[in-house]
Amino acid sequence: MDFRLSDEQEMFRKSVRDYVNRELPKSWARELEKDEHNFPHELFGKLAAAGFHAIGIGEEYGGQGGDIMTQMLLARELARSLAGLTWVWGITSFAGGKSVGFYGSEEQKRRHLPAIAAGREKWAPTWRTTSCCWSGRPGTWPSSTRACRCSSCPPRRTA
Repeated sequence: MDFRLSDEQEMFRKSVRDYVNRELPKSWARELEKDEHNFPHELFGKLAAAGFHAIGIGEEYGGQGGDIMTQMLLARELARSLAGLTWVWGITSFAGGKSVGFYGSEEQKRRHLPAIAAGREKWAPTWRTTSCCWSGRPGTWPSSTRACRCSSCPPRRTA
């Protein structure tokens, strides 16, 4: 099996690397990281302007197409400079776009994928419990005074 990049993949990788070196230098990324309590909207906007949010979204939904390998080449090159800030691309364009693309209805795909591709929507995954008793916040398991018998709750502790 040949694991070398194709000529097209190598050309894409190089163009992303050149963009990252020019527009997203490590010094700028480190400054963004210092503001850890705010979402880096400026970075999200730069990624949108470069068309990176559209990679991996089908052309029929306003994206550029591209497969998982193209997305991973993009993520790898972004990470060279952005390190952990690569999530700013990945959370919406990879996790969000893939979730809608795989599990969304046709109506949801037509509504959300073009907006994700254009950088007009930001997405984040969420999880919820099916338990009738747990609020989802750490330290909020039901008290021992409540006798719940649902299969989602942890076993009741006795003193």
